Amino acid sequence: MSEQSNQDRRTRSKSITIQVEQRRKKVAELLSIGMSESAIARQLDKARSTINEDVSALKAQATEFVYSLAKDNLAHMYKQTIDDITRAKAAAWDIFNKYSQQEQEVSPIARFSLNSSSKHHSQNKDKLNALRIIIQANATIFELLSSSPTIMSVRALSERLERLEQQKATPIQQQEVSVS
Repeated sequence: MSEQSNQDRRTRSKSITIQVEQRRKKVAELLSIGMSESAIARQLDKARSTINEDVSALKAQATEFVYSLAKDNLAHMYKQTIDDITRAKAAAWDIFNKYSQQEQEVSPIARFSLNSSSKHHSQNKDKLNALRIIIQANATIFELLSSSPTIMSVRALSERLERLEQQKATPIQQQEVSVS
């Protein structure tokens, strides 16, 4: 077979791959706006079976994306989320403490007149909202930390399964080499 023939075959293969990828992007877009597979097939002038294959491929890609994301980034995302929540909680404490300190700096006589002012009510509202944020942050961190052992166990099992699959594939590859 000539080098030119091989080059032509690779070029055609790349062109087909690009066309399939573009069609699948369009299929995903149309699915996202609620179109049925039959309607997509009609709109794109493709066989229903082609669209079904595209949808199956899109689902497989999505599954692989989520699996990869969980496998590669989960621990980092957990830490980043907890750090962000901790920063928000610190900012809420700053707000609460600022208003508490301002109240302590005011003389008792002035404090009496402040208690009836709208500024005081606004500050109390801000303090209560800050406390709500602190409570929600603590609850969210607790939930994240409570579920992390389960998630990490699933991750460890996935890695173990992957190693077992690689070990299983290795003897098969060795057999293929010895048969050749």
